[in-house]
Amino acid sequence: ALRELSPELSSYVHDEMNSKPFTVSMMKPCQKMHAARGAWQVRPDMEFYWRVTALDETILRVLLALRPGHLMQVGRLSLQITKVMANPEEHAESGILDENELIAACLGIPQVQEIELHFCSPVTFRFFDRDYPVPLPEYIWGSLADKWNQCPLPMELDVAELREQARSIIPLFWEGRTRTMYLSPQRGVMGFEGRFCYDISQQPPEQQQLFLLLAQFSVFAGVGRLTAQGLGQTRISYK
Repeated sequence: ALRELSPELSSYVHDEMNSKPFTVSMMKPCQKMHAARGAWQVRPDMEFYWRVTALDETILRVLLALRPGHLMQVGRLSLQITKVMANPEEHAESGILDENELIAACLGIPQVQEIELHFCSPVTFRFFDRDYPVPLPEYIWGSLADKWNQCPLPMELDVAELREQARSIIPLFWEGRTRTMYLSPQRGVMGFEGRFCYDISQQPPEQQQLFLLLAQFSVFAGVGRLTAQGLGQTRISYK
């Protein structure tokens, strides 16, 4: 779809950029699906919800230019866009947020005790040439700091220092599992998913605000690798 609307931008994003400035979610059926012989059955009248985020204004404009009736090929399925939602009043997980509004909102919170991250799709990190499916705080917030610096956002972050500070974050509780996500029949990625709560109450106030900012950023940027292929989808809560 990006190539159809802007061939030059598509070529640059896919060929030149290692970290993509957008994420996609797994496709969620709006109706109950049935499986037969180990395969999901898709009917012509079925609808799916697909969340796409843009971390670049140019890509955001391209996404907003999509119109109902636009055809998209997903594997062997030909799907047609019926509606594009970018307003939280239409759907709770949609909306457009200015980065300065995000920063101001997080800096305006004086103290945060806990941050809970809900990883809705598998998250994985790279450790040498292997997948590392463990939610270590230094990997989570280090990944987010890397993504922040790769975007045209204010406030350059010291990733090495932030990773070191994140080592002192203590997990409070978790419920989750490891899971292999197959991006193709021959290519599987091992990751973790579930809910993980971290105690940041012992961090200095300014560090609490930074960890909260990056956690809020994860809702748009995802966590870990392959977020442009459906992995790393994240939701958060805090208190």
